[in-house]
Amino acid sequence: REAMSERGLGTPATRAATIEGLIRQKYITRDGRELIATGKGVRLIDLLQEMDVKPLTSPEMTGDWEAKLHQMEKGELARDAFMNEIKKFTESVVQKARGHYEEIISRPFDDLKCPCPNCNAPDLKQTDATYECREPDCGFRISKYIAGRLLTGEEATTLFTTKFLEQRDGFVSRFNRPFEAALELNQAVSKTGKKGKWKTGFVFDSDLESVDDLTEDQMIKEVILTNGKQAKLYETDKAFMVPAMVTKENSDGFRLGKTILQKELTATDVEKMLVSGKTDLLPGFISKKTKRAFAAHLTLDPDTAKIGFEFAPRKTAKKAAKKKE
Repeated sequence: REAMSERGLGTPATRAATIEGLIRQKYITRDGRELIATGKGVRLIDLLQEMDVKPLTSPEMTGDWEAKLHQMEKGELARDAFMNEIKKFTESVVQKARGHYEEIISRPFDDLKCPCPNCNAPDLKQTDATYECREPDCGFRISKYIAGRLLTGEEATTLFTTKFLEQRDGFVSRFNRPFEAALELNQAVSKTGKKGKWKTGFVFDSDLESVDDLTEDQMIKEVILTNGKQAKLYETDKAFMVPAMVTKENSDGFRLGKTILQKELTATDVEKMLVSGKTDLLPGFISKKTKRAFAAHLTLDPDTAKIGFEFAPRKTAKKAAKKKE
């Protein structure tokens, strides 16, 4: 901080223009009063760190350049000296970028140990940008990056094997809005029945199982709700559902995804919440904002069927013993 105390990061006008430029180019997105790095922005930072171009990922460089511009205004630094420094730095970045590109295109990636969804070949080839089949006549290829989010090898294996991946966060829409969704893998089929390319698609809560699709085999228990009414609790592959728990907002009844903030819920957790109004204290939730794990009770409003969090009381620090006179 002391080193930066006399090195500002531009004027308010230039800072605003820089931020708007980063938003327009989809490196960051605005969420209320917060600025959040998009998948594209995070990949750029990772790339610059791989290239060992640390100044471009640190505010110190901008602050240093601002300080030297002020020195030029005061006649304390020659313009040619400053421009030569910028020129050398730019040449260094371009040289590292070229070298890194050559390294990337020749970099070996481990094969993905799962069969090809299209031709059932034993392993899939992995490049810096795609997962694809090695068989020349197959043509299966899926991008590693979906809506600005990296599809990891483990996630890709699950998606390609089961054709479905549970809800994840970190996706960014074309309007620069972050969102959560599950992924499905489908093969296009023409009207004549000819099979086409494989594509990933988003599955949102509203797209998931319908009440009309429920069967008695999926009914796991009858419970007494907090209002004293009896209702059937169903469990599907993706959610817990109580059709009899109808609200103004949802005429199809209560539905709760099996995963909330990366915490997987059990039927016992949901039953406890339906019967008593809240679950036991559950650890393992991951905050979207801080990315930290936390524990909480899940609560259920009986009138609106809305889910909330209730935190355990914080332990108060013991008051220090008064010193003896």
